[in-house]
Amino acid sequence: MKRLFRYFTAALARGYLLVAASLLALFGLFDFMEQAGDIGDANYGTGDALLVVALSLPARLLDLSPFIALLGVVYGLGTFVRSQELIAMRAAGVTPLRLAVACGLATAGFFVVLAGVELAARPMYQEAQMLRMTETSRDGVLFSREGIWIEHEGLFVNIESLARGGTPSGIRLYDFGDDTVMDRYLAADRAELGGDGTWSLRGVVEKTYRADGRIDTQRMTAMPWSPPWQQTTALYELPLESLSLAELNAHRRYLAAEDRPDGIYAMEFWRRVFLPASGIVFSLFAAPFVLGVGPRASMGGSVTLGVANALVMFLVQQIGTNAIFLATGSPLIAVALPILAVAGIAWALIRRVNGAPR
Repeated sequence: MKRLFRYFTAALARGYLLVAASLLALFGLFDFMEQAGDIGDANYGTGDALLVVALSLPARLLDLSPFIALLGVVYGLGTFVRSQELIAMRAAGVTPLRLAVACGLATAGFFVVLAGVELAARPMYQEAQMLRMTETSRDGVLFSREGIWIEHEGLFVNIESLARGGTPSGIRLYDFGDDTVMDRYLAADRAELGGDGTWSLRGVVEKTYRADGRIDTQRMTAMPWSPPWQQTTALYELPLESLSLAELNAHRRYLAAEDRPDGIYAMEFWRRVFLPASGIVFSLFAAPFVLGVGPRASMGGSVTLGVANALVMFLVQQIGTNAIFLATGSPLIAVALPILAVAGIAWALIRRVNGAPR
């Protein structure tokens, strides 16, 4: 039985690899077509666009992982149907329940591998976004993992983060005079953006360096400030897909502490946490449509039916997640409840197929 399980798992692994390669090639092409619209802006060239797409692919793999797991299981089982090996397994006494459990275990192993990919994928996606922002900027803006740097006539501004609900935080100003000596240093915890282009800096510490060597220090709870650079300079917020699980958790806790809406960050956080469970559940949901194929049934029709039903259920789950969040206001319940519902349906389908005559 162990040898059969290894053989079964290897077939599913080939399905995962084939589906992953196909989907990444397709979505990579779509991403490049999107990036092509920025080619020619400032210093952004074709090589930059290709590099941005390449750095984004690992994060894309993670986001597509439930689909890859679902389609990989259906494809792997389909190969057994086509070669009549599934019928031989059933005749040898291997029940659909045991095959479904094997599918679930194989999918769990797939997500264990992806857990390692997660560690590198999100930083790589951030690097891709920062590269695009830097190369398309016309106003001397540098984007890095240390934040955003803007230079304007001797004034250097560093913004540590824009990800906390779009609020600039960790702001540092270095003002150099004509003699390249720093005249003023200013630090602020965060800034609130006004509609007229002005910023209201919060938690300000300002230091002025005098010619005689003295340093004047002022502390203010709030201070108005007008950025001297062109108002067309775009300050981008990093997309949610580029944030690691720890960063998402930190941002949602920060927004909750500030009594600000944190739904979008909390939803993404719990979606990531339950991503392996979602992939396993949808694989188990699709598997019975192939495991229940009879000796004279159409393999193509059963596989298509399994994929179609699973994709429809996935869309229903997304709609249900948003509806539950609007009704309860709890991101955890909104993400977990639809997955549990699909798990219940998958279990009912597996039991039905398991009790069907061979």
